[in-house]
Amino acid sequence: LRPTESVFACYPLVKVTEAQAVRFKNGGGLMLSRTDVDDSSENGAYYRVYNSSDVFLGLGYVNKEKEELSVKKQFWYTGVLMKIVYDIIPSENESFTALGFFDGVHLGHKDVICTAVENAKALGVKSCVLTFSRRPKSILTGESDMFLTTESEKIRLIESLGVDLLYIVDFKEMMSLSGEEFVKIILVDNLKCKGVVCGFNYHFGKGGKCDSNALAKICEKYNCKTVSREPILYDGECISSSRIRNLLQNGNVLSANKMLGHKFGYCLEVVH
Repeated sequence: LRPTESVFACYPLVKVTEAQAVRFKNGGGLMLSRTDVDDSSENGAYYRVYNSSDVFLGLGYVNKEKEELSVKKQFWYTGVLMKIVYDIIPSENESFTALGFFDGVHLGHKDVICTAVENAKALGVKSCVLTFSRRPKSILTGESDMFLTTESEKIRLIESLGVDLLYIVDFKEMMSLSGEEFVKIILVDNLKCKGVVCGFNYHFGKGGKCDSNALAKICEKYNCKTVSREPILYDGECISSSRIRNLLQNGNVLSANKMLGHKFGYCLEVVH
C-alpha cells in the first residue's frame, strides 16, 4: 500500500469499472447494486475504491438512503505509480529534475514541478523531484520543523502532478557539498539529469552560497539544461510556504487554500 492508502487499510476494498471510476472521480455516487459492496454492509460503512488497474481512487461510504456508494474522500492519481527512493542511488534513467523542499506543494511549487514534467516529456526522459526529509533551514539554524504537509500527503500531492521518480533524502548527507560537487555528484552522476528546474529563490551548495544563476553556469558544463521559474503572486506578493504558515496561524484558511491550490488539512491515522 502507498502511504495514503495504508491509513485506510482497515476498510474492505471494492473494484469498479473504468466508467464507474470516472464517475467517482467527478464526485458521483455508484449504485450499490452495480458494485461488489457486501449486501449486509451497514449504512455509513466505508470502502476503499480501486479502478480496474488497481489504482486507489479514494474512500466511499454506503449510503442506503440513495442506494449508492457515495464519495467520502478522493485520492486518485493522474499517472503511473511514482517510484520513491529514500537515498541517493544511481537512477536507471535520464531525468529532468525539480529541485526544492516543496513543503505544502503550493501553487509556486506546482509550477516548478509541472515544468519538470513537461520538459521530461519533451525530451523523452523521466520526470523527477529531489527533496529532503527535513527542512534544510531547520537543520542549519536549529529552528523547529513546522510542516504544512505530512510526508505521506506531500508524496500524494507530488505524485498527482504526474512525476515518475521522487527522491526524499537526508539533507545532512549533502550539506557539506560545494555547488560544483552537488551538480556533478548528485544531479549528473546519480540522477542522470538532462535538465533541472528550480524556483527563483533556490539556493544550494555548502552554506547555501549558490543561487539559480550559479546553478545555470555549473550545469552548462555538463550539458544540463536549467530552468528558473518566476514567483507566482497572490494579492501582489510572492506565494511562499512561510506566508501560508502565517496565514494559517492567524486563522485565514481561505487565503491559505487559494495559495496552496488545494484545501489545507492532514490525513493521519486514528489511534485508539
